[in-house]
Amino acid sequence: MSVGRPATLRPKLLAQGLKLPLAVGGSEHWRKRAEEARRLAEQIADADAKEAMLEVAKSYERIAARAEAMAAASNEELGP
Repeated sequence: MSVGRPATLRPKLLAQGLKLPLAVGGSEHWRKRAEEARRLAEQIADADAKEAMLEVAKSYERIAARAEAMAAASNEELGP
């Protein structure tokens, strides 16, 4: 499964009755998780642990972007 092309996989998965886990909660959910990870990182004194938590936040932001792309592709497929 290509992570870089979720829009091309969505129709196939939907045809099989499957839901994509990235869409759970939508992009807003994942952006909130990213913000929480950044808040936690601010409280961490250890540099390596802080860096790791900031990487978690970046990962959540990437998930949010993918969820947005999937939602946009879904809207295009449904049409007006």
